[in-house]
Amino acid sequence: MKKVIILASLFAFFMACKNEKTEGSKTAEEPAAVVEEDYIEEVPNATDQDFDTALEAFRAKDYATASHYITIAINDLKLESEVQGAKAKKQLDATIDDLQTLATKVKKGEVTSEEELEAIYAQADMMTSHEYLYLTQSYAETAPEKAAGTFRKAGDRLEKATNKLDGEAKTEFQKMHQEIKDALGKSDVKVSEIGDAAGLKVEKMAAWLKAHAEKLGIKPPQHSDF
Repeated sequence: MKKVIILASLFAFFMACKNEKTEGSKTAEEPAAVVEEDYIEEVPNATDQDFDTALEAFRAKDYATASHYITIAINDLKLESEVQGAKAKKQLDATIDDLQTLATKVKKGEVTSEEELEAIYAQADMMTSHEYLYLTQSYAETAPEKAAGTFRKAGDRLEKATNKLDGEAKTEFQKMHQEIKDALGKSDVKVSEIGDAAGLKVEKMAAWLKAHAEKLGIKPPQHSDF
């Protein structure tokens, strides 16, 4: 089974609760409806394009070019990331270290399979997805207009990671991604629902990872207090 399945277990996600919307005006106590920020990102982002170019060069055995684009991807990943706080930064730095190691190994011709590249790519996707999920939980309270946007971005990055998975892990994360799409597709979804769902999945992911990290040889996300 592909090595990518191991790193695929880095993170797990959330379900949104159904909320019935009653007719008439809102009371002061009723949660505010989602006010979604503009979200236009149909074109693949820079990090995705860098990874794809690196993979194409690797397949052509142009290892210097592949390494170069992995390095560019590192810089674009830093720009894309919205991590906040010391723990989040530590997690990002760990992923970047893995990518830098990969770039060096590719340049030296020490990487022998696409699976090794895909595994690290999936790790980067999962890490970024996790940060967007964590931000969603925070934004639900501090910046409600941003919550739906980061929630959607978490799903986008999860989808990217899922495309690199195989077997049971692929099926599981496809289901999680669909749950995000379903939640955002509701016309009456509330910011508080999104925040609660994000927080629940952060804790669920941490608990699962705590139980499996040692066996899988991976580290729990830095946000975990378990």
